[in-house]
Amino acid sequence: MSCNISGLKKEKCYGCYACYNICPLNAIDMLEDEEGFEYPKVNEEKCINCKRCLRACPSINPPHVNSDTAAYACYAKNQEEHMSSSSGGIFAIIARKILKNKGMVFGAAFDNQMKLGHISIEDNNELYKVKGTKYLQSSIGTTFVKVKENLKKGKDSIILVPEISLTPQTIERFQGRFKQKIAIMHSRLSQKERFQQ
Repeated sequence: MSCNISGLKKEKCYGCYACYNICPLNAIDMLEDEEGFEYPKVNEEKCINCKRCLRACPSINPPHVNSDTAAYACYAKNQEEHMSSSSGGIFAIIARKILKNKGMVFGAAFDNQMKLGHISIEDNNELYKVKGTKYLQSSIGTTFVKVKENLKKGKDSIILVPEISLTPQTIERFQGRFKQKIAIMHSRLSQKERFQQ
């Protein structure tokens, strides 16, 4: 394996942007291939071979996933909210609470060229932008960096992760990166568990 992510074979890459976000010199770009998937491209002249990209890669360093964890389903009781969301509306309900407390919400949204990427919003009037994209691959971009900046300011953040299969990896990466507790919300939590989140 090389001293940076350039040695990772394309078919092993998740396109998760972990390497892109961890690089201290911005020596990694995410380039789209002919099929529309994004992969890291290292600028070898800028790279200092610190290997942070290799340590951040979930393909090279798979996170420990607790196979005993149960999965739960939930949805908004409000029919309009439920029907206008691909997640059943639960993300929007939680997002509104974060926004009410002056926090930041991250989710996938289409730009003017219909390219899907993660954006941040700070107002309820923008919530529609990140609804309806749950099952689509999104470019996560600099979301990790923005969340870290937001947390340093003492503000809450919530992230909708469309790539369902990457959710356990995303949780572990955020816990490792921010060294803070990550709250995971779903409808089957007891009152005590909700309070502890």
